[in-house]
Parts: sequence; C-alpha cells; structure tokens
Amino acid sequence: MIHLGLLAMCVAFVEFFRLLRLGSHVGVTLEHSREALAAVKSTDLTDLQKETIMRRCSLALLKTTGAFTAKFLLLALGMAVLFFVLAALLRLPREEFLGRMLSPLIIVAMTAAATCYVWIRNVIAKRL
Repeated sequence: MIHLGLLAMCVAFVEFFRLLRLGSHVGVTLEHSREALAAVKSTDLTDLQKETIMRRCSLALLKTTGAFTAKFLLLALGMAVLFFVLAALLRLPREEFLGRMLSPLIIVAMTAAATCYVWIRNVIAKRL
C-alpha cells in the first residue's frame, strides 16, 4: 500500500511539473544568457549599448528566476501536502513513511516508475 502512495506522489510530481511548465524556464534562461554573452563579445557595439543589453538581460533573468522559484515552491508545497495526506491515510508515522521514501531501492524504483509513466503518457498524447 505504501508503494502505491509513493507511486501516486511520483505521478503527482510529474503532473505538477508539467502543469507549472517548469521546463520552459530553462529555454528562457539560456536565450537571455546567450544574448548577454553575444553583446559582451561584440566589437560592433559601444559600451553604453552593451550595458543596456546587459541590464535588460539581467532583469529578464531575474524575473525568470523569480517565477521559477515561486513555481518550485508551489510544487514543493503541493508535494508536502500530498505527503501528509498519504501519511494520514496510510496511518503511518511520518518518520517511517519518510524513511521508506528515502530508501535507495525505493528511489530507483520510483524514478523508473515515473519515467515509465511519462513515456506512456507521451505515447497516449501522440495518439489522441
């Protein structure tokens, strides 16, 4: 029964991650970082133009980092709530439930299960 609860947590994590679009922040961060580096390397721009580009890119990176942090904290809050609900439903002491969650074998098994879930979800999504 504990393993089903842990599997539910894995599925919830994947769905929260997807719902919050946390992966999109990586692309935005890389885009602004490349733009800033290109400006620094450029010999065609004046120092004032480079500073303007750096300020704009820095502000965009700060906004992206703030949005990512807020979404990540929301994800962590959701997972914490799910942890406490599952611990209460399974009538397990939180320490015991946490100890089982942190078992290396369980971590590997749940990572494999989450990977399979994502693969199956993508196959189904492509067919629809």
